[in-house]
Amino acid sequence: MVKKEKIIKWEGIDGKAHPNGGGFVALTAKVEKTVYVGKSAKIFGNVWVSGNAWVYGDAWVYGNAWVYGDARVYGDAWVSGNACVSGKTKITQTVCIDAVIDSDKKLEKFLEWRKKLVGILR
Repeated sequence: MVKKEKIIKWEGIDGKAHPNGGGFVALTAKVEKTVYVGKSAKIFGNVWVSGNAWVYGDAWVYGNAWVYGDARVYGDAWVSGNACVSGKTKITQTVCIDAVIDSDKKLEKFLEWRKKLVGILR
């Protein structure tokens, strides 16, 4: 007999507890079983999380974001929009919207570029 997973709600969103860690995963999100989703983490929207990625702490991954490879999203981090986080990147206490980050070095370059862009727009 196949065991039916219990549907849970968070902020009005239907989801399930992830089998690897117990964190909330919305029914609309695609999260592989190899991913670790910590008990307090939230994944919702049209998100895709795969590989050996970890989402834990009070982190949220939402919107159309992709997190894969050995990426770590944790602490109070929010990864959203069309963000793409991969490789061995570690995101913590940061909001990433529409960013493409695939290593710590590229994160530094992205932040430098963003700082210059904000300066130009002011």
